[in-house]
Amino acid sequence: MNDQELSDYLSMLGYNMKWLENGLLTKELLSAQVHTFQHAEDKNPEHYRYACFRNYLADKERLTDEELARYIGLAMADEDRAIAGAALVDVFKTQLTHTQFHTLITQLEALGTWTSTVIARQILLRRLSQEVLTEALFEECFAQGDNVVQEYLIHVANREQLHILASKGRTKRIRSMALERLN
Repeated sequence: MNDQELSDYLSMLGYNMKWLENGLLTKELLSAQVHTFQHAEDKNPEHYRYACFRNYLADKERLTDEELARYIGLAMADEDRAIAGAALVDVFKTQLTHTQFHTLITQLEALGTWTSTVIARQILLRRLSQEVLTEALFEECFAQGDNVVQEYLIHVANREQLHILASKGRTKRIRSMALERLN
């Protein structure tokens, strides 16, 4: 593709040259997305950008500090704040250093109050993966009432804690899963 086609394709899907320069987007992927965009019913450019974010993370177990900074920069610059938030939340699926985790939390907070639940969840999930499950930590996680956190608890809880989840878990699914694990 020539320079004019490249510029047109980037513009069509709401990209800019930084996507290519930062390695999240390739000319091949751009060309494929444009072809799909032109022939599909989905004419929402933000869906293609979000797919690009997800594609980038798909084969990454972890990001370097530089990769994370570039990724966050592109996400935060996206005109669609929902896409920016979703793209940032997806990064939690990678292995993050302590500094990277807190950088990501800070960036999420900048997107508004809706992120507070996500942030609280991620902080507890990180603690559960790194700390011994004490009674105090169990109580804190249980009290938050987050489905995702309570489902995680099922896999690390002792029998007494499983009884609590089986009888007072937030959802029927959580109660059933805890009861199944007890049996």
